[in-house]
Amino acid sequence: MKSTTKISAIILAAGYSSRMTRFKPLIPLGSLTPLQRCVNLFIDTGIDHITVVTGHRSDDIEDAMKQARVKTVFNSRFDEGMFSSVVCGISSLETTPAAIFVLPADIPLVRKSTVHSLRQLFFDNNYDVIYPCFLGKRGHPPLIQGSLADEIIHFTGGDGLRGYLNSKSHLNVEVADENILMDMDYPDQYQRLMEKLPDYDIPSQSECLAFLKHILKTDDLAITKSMKMAERANEIMAILIAQGFHLNKKLIIASSLLWKLAENQGRHDWFSNKIREIYGDSLLTTMLEKMGSCDVFVKDTSLENKVVLLANQLNSTNVNFDLVQWLNEKNFENDFFRLLKSVSDGSVSCEQQNFTD
Repeated sequence: MKSTTKISAIILAAGYSSRMTRFKPLIPLGSLTPLQRCVNLFIDTGIDHITVVTGHRSDDIEDAMKQARVKTVFNSRFDEGMFSSVVCGISSLETTPAAIFVLPADIPLVRKSTVHSLRQLFFDNNYDVIYPCFLGKRGHPPLIQGSLADEIIHFTGGDGLRGYLNSKSHLNVEVADENILMDMDYPDQYQRLMEKLPDYDIPSQSECLAFLKHILKTDDLAITKSMKMAERANEIMAILIAQGFHLNKKLIIASSLLWKLAENQGRHDWFSNKIREIYGDSLLTTMLEKMGSCDVFVKDTSLENKVVLLANQLNSTNVNFDLVQWLNEKNFENDFFRLLKSVSDGSVSCEQQNFTD
């Protein structure tokens, strides 16, 4: 066990943002700036000491951080590159912490669960650095042994912090968090982050697969079955969306990928709690908790739930199953099935009927 439990975080916000053309740390990202989101990440996860390294437009950043529980330090050599800011931040620490997180301010959507996981593993192990990984790719923030601080400050080799850490013992930790890889060097990357915000608490398809494979250690056969169910749900959605229905596609795909595993566990509440540990409360956890008691034949079941339930029912059919042909062969009495059949053959649109709940 470590002799101290103090962990520090260094947020790098000194660059010019030249490729982005707008100043990345203070650009609006929803209701907060990227820098505020990075600061909140560490505050919300109980990190003891947070340092923001400034450089370009340092006065603006210091003004923005006046109300935050952080320390700002100016890097007079910021034009030499990111490693100079790492050195500046570490040099400013008054005492040596047990470990140090390092996070660029343009990687603003890292999940709190990632920080919690790295911190727990740090105190349970004795590696020089612990890296979060998503589907095999290393991301940010690494968690570095505080005892390496002096060596980092005096490192003169190539490739900056990465070059120094390459020779150190490390642990790669798979997390179900694609945001560890998502920066915003260019406008299109910034736009992608903006698009993630409304459904941030619902995992993407890639995150669901990472959750199944690396967090739950699900076998390949079960994952394949989950993916087939998601394909069925996508077919159903395509029919409805083509006719103008508004559906939460991300919610349906995530539920389709995860629901069968929840059903196999026999405890939808337990499974949704595992999701909640990583992604927080969301429409997804609510939906998974209700799925065990939902019925596709009940009218007040939400349309998203009905799509997932129908996908589950159809998932046992053969691989060449044609949904539209199947619908056309049926004579359905149930409202939902009649709805699907009518929209699949184009005889009704969502404006022509009121079954949209």
